[in-house]
Amino acid sequence: MRSVVFVVVIVLWAVIEINGEYSFGDIISFQRNCPCIRPLTYKHFAIYVGNKEIKYKESDKDIFQRTGPVKPFSLRRLSDCIFSKLEDERQPSIFGGMNVEKKDNYLDGFANFTVGSEDQIIERITETHKNCSQYEPRSNNCEHLATYIRYGEKLSLQTGMFAERYCRNPNVCNEVKRRIEEIKLSEENQKKCNTCTVSSDTIG
Repeated sequence: MRSVVFVVVIVLWAVIEINGEYSFGDIISFQRNCPCIRPLTYKHFAIYVGNKEIKYKESDKDIFQRTGPVKPFSLRRLSDCIFSKLEDERQPSIFGGMNVEKKDNYLDGFANFTVGSEDQIIERITETHKNCSQYEPRSNNCEHLATYIRYGEKLSLQTGMFAERYCRNPNVCNEVKRRIEEIKLSEENQKKCNTCTVSSDTIG
């Protein structure tokens, strides 16, 4: 019995540590793999809001994100910026596979990017809540929302449009280039995954 209690305590401590590592306004990324082509991986992004009181937010919601697209044919319809539960994003896909979660404030420390104040972040969330316009993979996706909320700039490194003028240190430049290539690959993998998922649904 003592061993069982010890294990339960360890599990609870681990959960507290996971939730405790985020602060209001942090970007959270979820690296996932395609259900029908397992080697393909992509990232989803959300903003952590915790228990902060914000207009439109229900008390049990702790992240703000752009949802969807659910399927390629619904890219322009089933997607919006809403409050959600972090625990729901942690749930494994019905297809199984990877879902690696981490804090991903990847533009912190770069010149020309400033983390917004709490008031600024709340203002941007209120502005975009259920008002994210049409989903576009290369110009209006979940990463664009996350960077806008945190930094006030809509950027998505998978577009390959991250200007090198932001690199003033060679080491930083190399890291940015590495990050661009990583997210480009993520975007391409997600496109392939969307295509094969639709094909599987059609066949089924």
